[in-house]
Parts: sequence; C-alpha cells; structure tokens
Amino acid sequence: MNGLSMGRTGITYEQVADVADALSGEGLVPTIRAVRERIGTGSPNTVQRHLLDWRAARVPAPALPALATSSTAGPAAALPATSELPTSLVGAIAVEIARQGQELARARHAVEQAHVELAQQRNRADGLNEKIMVQAQEIVQLRSACETERSGRIGAEQQAAVLAARLEAVQAQALQAERREQAGNAQLQAVGAELAAARKETGEARREARQSGEEAAELRGRLAVS
Repeated sequence: MNGLSMGRTGITYEQVADVADALSGEGLVPTIRAVRERIGTGSPNTVQRHLLDWRAARVPAPALPALATSSTAGPAAALPATSELPTSLVGAIAVEIARQGQELARARHAVEQAHVELAQQRNRADGLNEKIMVQAQEIVQLRSACETERSGRIGAEQQAAVLAARLEAVQAQALQAERREQAGNAQLQAVGAELAAARKETGEARREARQSGEEAAELRGRLAVS
C-alpha cells in the first residue's frame, strides 16, 4: 500500500508526456487508462492533469480556414479551383468544413472528459466499498464485545444502534455513488450521440461540396458547347 501511494503521488509530467508521445507515435490514442497501464501506476486525476497539459502544448494556434491547393490539404482539396467556382461559395464551403472539424474535435474531447469523470466516480465508489468493509469489520468486533459483556446490555444496545445508523449512512453513500455512476453513463451516451450527429453533419457538408463541384463541371461543359 505504501509503495502504491508513493507511486501515485510521485508521477511527473515528463513520465506522462513520454508515454503519450510513444502512444501517439504508435498510432494509438493516449487515454488515461493507456497511460496508466504503460507507467504501471498513477492516479486518474494526476494523469488527466498531465495529459491536458500535454495536449495544450501540442495544439497549434488557431488560424483562419484557407483553400487547399494540393492533394495533401485534406477535405478542402476536393473543392474545385477558385477560378471554377464563385469565391463566396468556395469560401463558405471551406469555412463550414473547418467548423465541422472543430465541432468533431470538441465532441471527442467531451467523450474523453466523460470517460475521466466516470473513472473518477468509479474510484469514489471503490473508496466507499472499502469504507463499508471497514465498517462491517467494526460491527463484527463490536458484536463480539457485546457477547462477552452481557452484563452491560444497555450499553451494548446503544452501541448497536449507533452502528446501525452508521451502516445506514454508508449504504446511503453507496447508493449515491451508484446513482452518480449511472448519471455518468447517461452523459457518456449523450456525448456519443452528439459525436454521431457531428459526423453526420460533416458528411453532409462533404456531399454538398461534391455536388457543387459537379454543378460547376456541368456549367463548364455547357459553356464549352455554346
């Protein structure tokens, strides 16, 4: 127990950053669970804090969306050249694609945050379970003491009443923890639905971009014939 506690409090940003870089280099997502498994220790809260700092250091400064000019420019590369479509239409499509990408990134971050909160709630539930076990052991010990001290029945009955109240309070705490975990699951499902909606909107924006390109090609064909 002492070794585990020292490991959790002693984890550093450099350890988390090195593991996150390694996971990213392997094409994996550096989640809290993945980082903890690689390091072998560390509390979820500490790992989460270091991961947020690591991501903040890797995020580039926001820039205005620009039109793509090569095959490596991502989704905007599928757009026709600015000379083939009205500048306003091409700019609007590029801005919409950039906006959808930002919404998708926010949705992914929300999903990860939901996972973090769920892990924290499970840790709290585990702590409550440990308290329940300790309380149960105390109840057993006190009941044994009551059996050996029958002459003090009144005092034993008072102790039993106190223990019953404590057990009820612990059970109420366990029920609250379970409800918080259920709420976390519901929140995770809601975030997943938002992510699916963001992906759908991104697909619609891409289809609109392709349709605009086809309409521009048809217009060019008509102009060539005339």
